[in-house]
Amino acid sequence: MFKITENVKKISGWLFLPAVILLVFYYIKTHMPEFTALSFINAQLIPALILIQLGVSVALGLIIKYLLEPFGIRLGFKEWFGLSVVTTFYNTITPFRGGMVARALYLKERHNFSYTSFLATMSGIYVVNFFIQSTAGLLSAAAIYFQSGIFSPAISVIFGGFFLASLVMLMFSPEMPDSKNPVLNKAAQIFNGWNGIRKNRKIVITVVCTAFLQLFLTAAGLLISYKVFGIDVSIAQSVFLSSISLLGIVISITPGSLGVAEAITVFSSLALGITVAQSLSAAVLIRLTSLAVIFTLGPVYSYILIKKDKKSAASKKTFNKEGEA
Repeated sequence: MFKITENVKKISGWLFLPAVILLVFYYIKTHMPEFTALSFINAQLIPALILIQLGVSVALGLIIKYLLEPFGIRLGFKEWFGLSVVTTFYNTITPFRGGMVARALYLKERHNFSYTSFLATMSGIYVVNFFIQSTAGLLSAAAIYFQSGIFSPAISVIFGGFFLASLVMLMFSPEMPDSKNPVLNKAAQIFNGWNGIRKNRKIVITVVCTAFLQLFLTAAGLLISYKVFGIDVSIAQSVFLSSISLLGIVISITPGSLGVAEAITVFSSLALGITVAQSLSAAVLIRLTSLAVIFTLGPVYSYILIKKDKKSAASKKTFNKEGEA
């Protein structure tokens, strides 16, 4: 039953992707004058976008590194940066975040890191990201309201819901008792694993600061992408649009949320008075620079990590033989 459900999810993801692409092309075709009016006024800023995408990968890698430390796993640069790139790479080419599976398998084979503990770290990443993005979203929404009088009750409620839920998880997560039910027992282990991370204040503060840096870089990238087309958006607007991308994490249907993330950005931009042509052009530019980085580094670090894993397996095999001898 589980396999059938997973197959249905994968098929729906791959069917949804071409539908989104067709809709985008149809919109561009029927609104061509709006797009032809745009031009690369500041094309020299594109290399800065590529550097920012690298910075986002570094920030994600550091979050992975710090969340593993409470479990006694200390990763070197090749591993934490490589896992960041590889995760994003496989998330991009597979639906429903296949990069997470690749990362879980690597950590299990290379560091004997259990899948239960892995899910605990994933919970930590989601909780911290939701807290940072919802906080930034509420603050930027307030700034936009005071600057221009624009207010979106629906989006503010969404931000408020994520903020309260993530704050409770950060501050008041109780220990869960073991259960005779295997499913509930696994859930308790995951929850208690997150609790172990949460109680390490130094790690939590470090991860929160790194997640804030990641959001700042994302917002800077969005700001620059609009500048490339000569469109001025405020810092508050770029932070707001970057924060609303948390919905793309929740609604991860297509590979790398392709189309979903752009749709969320476009519809959110309309509330700020930014046209569809402007927001879609900026979103596509960010996506292209991101793909350029990920498709360059993804295969490289896939090879490096696989090679490292094989060496580790070979050394373990040799050690076992010597021990038997």
